[in-house]
Amino acid sequence: MFFAGLLATTVLAPALAARTGVAGATRFGCITCGAGNALFAASPWFAGLVAGRVLVGAGLGLALVLGPIFAREFGGVRLLGVFGAGVTLGMAAALGVGSVLEDAGVEWRVAFVLSAIVGVVALPFLPARMESGAPERRGGGLLGAMLRSAGLWRVALVYVGSFGVQLIVGAWLIHYLTQGDGMAVSLAGLLAFVMFGFSATARDLGGTLSARGVSPVILVGIAPLLATLGLVMISIDRSFEVALPAVVLMGIGFSTPYAVMMDEAQRLFPQRPLAPITVLQVGANAVPMIVIPIVGAALAEGSGEAALIALGAVCAIGGVANLRPAVRARE
Repeated sequence: MFFAGLLATTVLAPALAARTGVAGATRFGCITCGAGNALFAASPWFAGLVAGRVLVGAGLGLALVLGPIFAREFGGVRLLGVFGAGVTLGMAAALGVGSVLEDAGVEWRVAFVLSAIVGVVALPFLPARMESGAPERRGGGLLGAMLRSAGLWRVALVYVGSFGVQLIVGAWLIHYLTQGDGMAVSLAGLLAFVMFGFSATARDLGGTLSARGVSPVILVGIAPLLATLGLVMISIDRSFEVALPAVVLMGIGFSTPYAVMMDEAQRLFPQRPLAPITVLQVGANAVPMIVIPIVGAALAEGSGEAALIALGAVCAIGGVANLRPAVRARE
């Protein structure tokens, strides 16, 4: 249900931004996230829990589409990396704090109260206006043009193999590491935090390196292979000694391409920058919605290792597809 809400607002984000502006849509996303987590924490009914997850997903969907547009317009590829790092740090904090609270025996609702506070804490600091200098322009045949764009398909492949696969791994990593006689929940949670922590650093670093002229072939084509290596390592051995370097490699491989991908997608369609970002987010979030239950079933049947190797293959395919940049580098 979380991904259903996320996908709904991902598709509707351009229309909402056209009506309320980027600032209004961003505020709505913050309020929706806070309200969803508060409802999930307080509701005694299953229907309330479902509604809470839909609302949280809806708020995140707005942030993931509108954030890259604003970041690129006002800070270029460098600020894209900073934005991506912030999103990933939030995931890291959620996994790390949640695992510590669970290990300490704290009721699960407390974690969602904290999440509700985080969801709205940015509201007082948002500027009055956040309008992009490159508004959406009307034009026919956009969908057909995107479907025919080999460059956008290649960017979408690596985005599914980085952002999408990272969401899938994040959903099951702690469970996978603690299965049977595995490690303690708090230790597995620490490793998940490390993965997302390095992921946040890599998103920021990827933007910085791109701004300094490092080739997108390295940042988008080769970097995802590190995630493949990490997934293979952790599928072979779940010990802490192997899992620690594996999650570091995964964090770096998942997220180094982020800023360059977002920049390339928008430069492919400069007059309609929201459209390609929406397409990327829909694909990268639809895949986890379908695959997360499949991976869960594989873990239940004792086939978790094969599932991780398959996810690694997806990352590798995305990287190899982008050994040639989607668009020409700026002169």
